[in-house]
Amino acid sequence: MDKENFLELQSIAALQEILEGYARITGLTFGIRRQGDAAPIIRFGARRLCSEFHMAIPSSAEACKRKHAALANMIDASKQTTIVQCEYGLWGGGTPVIVDGRHVATLLMGQVFLSRPSTASLRERAMRLGADPDAYVEAALEVPVISKERLEACLEHLSLIAELIASIEVARRRAEGKSRELEEEVARRSRLEKVLEEAKSKLEQEVERQTAQLVEANAALQEQVSKARSAGEALEEQVHFLQSVMDAIPLPIFIKDIEGRYTECNKAFAEIKGMPKDQLIGKTVSATAPAETARICSAADRTVFLHGKVHKYESETVLAGGKTAYLRFHKVPLFDRQGKIKGLVATVIDLTDLKEKEEELKSAKLLMEKIFDSIDTAIILADVRNHIILACNPAAERIFGYTEEELSGQPIWLLQKDMDEFQRFAKEARKALEKGEGFTSMQEMRRKDGSLVHCLHTASFITDDQGDPFAVVCMIRDVTAHTETKRMLRHLESRHELILASAGEGIMGLDSQGRVTFLNPAGEAILGYTQEELLGRNNHEVLHHKRHDGSPYPEDSCPILRCFKDGEIHRAKEDAFWRKDGSMVWVSYVATPIKEDGRTTGAVVTFQDITEQKRQKEEWDRMNRQLQEAQKMRAIGQLAGGVAHDFNNILTVIQGNAEIASLLIDDSNPLFPRVEEIKRAAEKASALTRQLLAFSRRQPMAKVPVDVNQLITDMLKMLGRLVEENMEIKTDLAEGLPLVEADPGQLEQVVMNLVVNARDAMPTGGAITISTAHAPGTRGSGFVMLSVADEGTGMDAETLERLFEPFFTTKGVGGGTGLGLSVVHGIVEQHGGRIVVDSSPGKGSTFRVFLPAIHDTCASGPSDDPLLSAVPLPESAGRKRVLLVEDDPDVLMMTTDMLKGMGLEVVTARDLSRAKELLREQAFDLVFTDLVLPDGYGLELAELIKPLPGTKLLITTGYSDKVEHLEEIERQAIPLIQKPYSFKEFAALLAELL
Repeated sequence: MDKENFLELQSIAALQEILEGYARITGLTFGIRRQGDAAPIIRFGARRLCSEFHMAIPSSAEACKRKHAALANMIDASKQTTIVQCEYGLWGGGTPVIVDGRHVATLLMGQVFLSRPSTASLRERAMRLGADPDAYVEAALEVPVISKERLEACLEHLSLIAELIASIEVARRRAEGKSRELEEEVARRSRLEKVLEEAKSKLEQEVERQTAQLVEANAALQEQVSKARSAGEALEEQVHFLQSVMDAIPLPIFIKDIEGRYTECNKAFAEIKGMPKDQLIGKTVSATAPAETARICSAADRTVFLHGKVHKYESETVLAGGKTAYLRFHKVPLFDRQGKIKGLVATVIDLTDLKEKEEELKSAKLLMEKIFDSIDTAIILADVRNHIILACNPAAERIFGYTEEELSGQPIWLLQKDMDEFQRFAKEARKALEKGEGFTSMQEMRRKDGSLVHCLHTASFITDDQGDPFAVVCMIRDVTAHTETKRMLRHLESRHELILASAGEGIMGLDSQGRVTFLNPAGEAILGYTQEELLGRNNHEVLHHKRHDGSPYPEDSCPILRCFKDGEIHRAKEDAFWRKDGSMVWVSYVATPIKEDGRTTGAVVTFQDITEQKRQKEEWDRMNRQLQEAQKMRAIGQLAGGVAHDFNNILTVIQGNAEIASLLIDDSNPLFPRVEEIKRAAEKASALTRQLLAFSRRQPMAKVPVDVNQLITDMLKMLGRLVEENMEIKTDLAEGLPLVEADPGQLEQVVMNLVVNARDAMPTGGAITISTAHAPGTRGSGFVMLSVADEGTGMDAETLERLFEPFFTTKGVGGGTGLGLSVVHGIVEQHGGRIVVDSSPGKGSTFRVFLPAIHDTCASGPSDDPLLSAVPLPESAGRKRVLLVEDDPDVLMMTTDMLKGMGLEVVTARDLSRAKELLREQAFDLVFTDLVLPDGYGLELAELIKPLPGTKLLITTGYSDKVEHLEEIERQAIPLIQKPYSFKEFAALLAELL
């Protein structure tokens, strides 16, 4: 509300006197603040505590200003009566004056305590503020103490006054607005203003009279309050005061209990009811009003009681004397101390005169509305200051989808595409209209459903009698159909381009000369050229001039160019195109001729990048070759294992008999060197057998203390046969190297595979260096490090990541199975070790194998371990019985001789069945069996031996096609001796077992 408009209310003087008297009677502070002003327009009864202390001290003044601003914001946001407490304990509140949904002013009340603060706390606060404590306490004691219920009741009455102010302002604005629209209302407005003037005069007189009564009541109340000593007397005086205030308000007010009975009312309400107040109290509306009026009022009362909220409504009511009036009711629920509804308080505003004026205007507006509604162009009337829509015609409803009720009161930018568009339009329109020119613009506007509509928008001002614009008329024509037609034409022109551009395959257009006329984005991605780079260039010369191997591609062989000659469709499942960067891309394509009037005028080539599919097919073929190679290697391995098995039996006989012979003859015998030579040949053949078993991967896992340096030295001759003539094997073996617990055969396989890998990495030759070293560990004896280094091509990071994957190889077709390094990795892990690879392209590779060292045993010189010499069995062993199970007759005879030569009693069996029978019938101290037997496996005897505590089991093997049997032997910790075995080794093992 403008300040001037607010001050134009003729009742403000009476309101000022009422509030001033109210302040003197209640001891409360009252004020009126226009919305947007920092300070109140009117203020009564300001407390000395605030004015002389809180507002006078800078630090507390800032806090007070923030609290006032917070209260203003809360009331502005909620548009409801609000109560707050400041940080110094004072309570206050305000109620908004709402006109046409706009918060224009606020009635303020407060500066009270709900409970008296202690003197000590007041003095402490004064010291904090830097004020005189005695003066501060004295000012605080002047502040009245009231209950929160009383504060809320006073604020509720302030809200009724705010309603009265708002209703008068609304009435004044409506009358003033209507008079501006039609000139013929000028005369009626004069009469209305005269009536209002008279009413205002009477109201002022009435307010003056009521003010005088309030002054007298105030004096009497002050005198009575000073004499009153009991709470009952104070309460009675308060009730009398509130009744006086109610009677002083010209607005009809009444109070009802929860049963709908009148419990209180003011004089104004008793007058419109036409009966004394004492006759109204205790009655219901049914007993004091016609049936229809009573029904409407009772229903409104139930709504308030049911929902506990403010309820407003308008109704025609028959007053005293039979007069019909149009009244607005504002009913507010009343609550007891427990928060339960105990009744309601209501105010009544007589709108009869305004309704009559509205009816008179309706007929005058009817003709204008018919013309307004019949125009096919949308017409929207908006306020020129705040751009709020005042009215619109049905055409606007049809175009934008909103009803007139939905648009009225809404900002005009609701229909704009966005706020930037509205600001641009408003700026240009105002600039043109202020020059007295019309304004027309094409723009997109937004419908209710969010869709956009193309509009031709024309705007013009409506001015008042002084020529000042107060409204703007917008005439809007829907030109969507016209715009859509133009858009469809553009769409049809570009549709084929969009289809081609959206295709996932490359699409290329050619003219009759084979020159490129079009290339879609997918084609650009495949070829690396942009469309602009290829336009007008010959397709064959740029993209198709070479085959995949780089040889020339003759034009007469080109399927694409052939379609120009025969007019047929030509396909290629696999062909080469050349990209902009010079690389080749595998493609499949279809060349389709374009024909016009029977002539071939061009061609369309659709092509697809099949590089990945071709790579996957090659990978699939490579995997199939690897599988076939693995199957071949498995078959060869089985063959090698079978040969090794038979060879081991032969070597066992040769080596065993040679050792027996060397023990039976003296070293001076001429045959002794020959026997030793037979033994050395048998040992070399045994090493060859172990290599065959390593190749077949059927070598049993038998860990023994191993001297890594000696193992490498023994392998050098064999390793020399694996490398080419332009290669050299070097060694760098550390002295004093500890032993490792390992399977010698599998460790030899690790060395052999690493050397073969190094050989394949040096196609032009070079040196392979085998080194050993003692690597310290966190505990124990550390590790023995075995490394194999080459001077080959090296490996990149991607190859290193996949190095130990089965079947992974960087060699060409037929170059390897990709299993060697995976086997190495598995063997090292089985021995509790680890393998580290250091390599980079062009700098060779170094494979380092770390194996756990055992104790502090040093392998620097020849061993004098008694287990490695022929040790006679204990005397008690001569009474031991041995069951020998062996299917090979030569091995059986040789081993029987060995055992008998040691003084043992030997019982033999050629198969598993016979061995089981003998175990059931006789007792034995040791069962010595071959693992592989004609009718089963020697491991099966372990179950029969378990219940026999005095019987031990020893297994020998030279080959097994069942890896799980070897794993089971290791799991059960059954002693195992590998064929061929020496007499010394065999005798030492028997000495340990027996």
